Amino acid sequence: QMVDFAVMEVGMGGRFNATNIVHPMVAVITNVGLDHMDRLGDTTEKIAFEKAGIIKTGVPLVTAVEDEPAWRVILSRCREEGAEAWRVLKGRYGRPGSPSADVQLRYVPSGNTFSIHGADHHISGLRPGLAGSFQIVNAATAVAAIIALKRYEVRISEKAISAGIANAYIPGRLEIIQDRPTVVLDGAHNPDAARALASSIKDLFDHRRLILVVGMLSTHPARPFLEQLAPMASKVIATQSRWHLALPAEKLADEARRFCDDVEVLTPVPSAVSRAVELASEDDLVLVTGSFYTVGEVK
Repeated sequence: QMVDFAVMEVGMGGRFNATNIVHPMVAVITNVGLDHMDRLGDTTEKIAFEKAGIIKTGVPLVTAVEDEPAWRVILSRCREEGAEAWRVLKGRYGRPGSPSADVQLRYVPSGNTFSIHGADHHISGLRPGLAGSFQIVNAATAVAAIIALKRYEVRISEKAISAGIANAYIPGRLEIIQDRPTVVLDGAHNPDAARALASSIKDLFDHRRLILVVGMLSTHPARPFLEQLAPMASKVIATQSRWHLALPAEKLADEARRFCDDVEVLTPVPSAVSRAVELASEDDLVLVTGSFYTVGEVK
């Protein structure tokens, strides 16, 4: 459609993903977590190796990876390919013993806003439109990628950057679809995302009880995911999407019972959500999560 810039998201991994035929202006690896382990490997180093497959000669690589072993894998690949490594970190100070990036940018949260700083770059007062503290690092990474475009003499104003960060919207990410009771949809589907989601629920929502409606894919480990969220819930309703790789609801329920005493099985997804809303009081929170396929069947 004749766009000025296109952001292409890798489907899984990177090294063998179809998107890797593109030669980008900037490559981005947001973070590395234990996801798609059946295909990418069972350690952050193995997964980082697959993701680092998008790194190309002469193309700046921007990453906010926190895991040190994963960072070392990514940096090593940058060195092999002659790619400039940009790292986005939280706070004002370095990490002792961590190998340095070619360009290091630091973001400093302050309430609902953040600033980003580097040797030649300082932008303050950025306010993400997306809810959740974890969205700050995502927004900071996006800003870093925009700054990296300056290598190509591309100039995007601070005003435009600020507006873009403020107006960003992703359906199915801490999306509120109903009040009294509050019903929230979030497509989190791995342990890192579940941990971030749990933190956001605590920070953003004032509720009496949490009723968790969860449906996952068989390609993602259920137990470490549920470990982050199910202990917060007074009730868990295990469900199952129509996608052919969906984890059977009964198996999901068996894992949920490790962390919550009140677990029910109900399919299809809309019925599970209706049941949760029926059980909830006006000051309760219904959270639907575990997969974008699950979330997609609610709307």
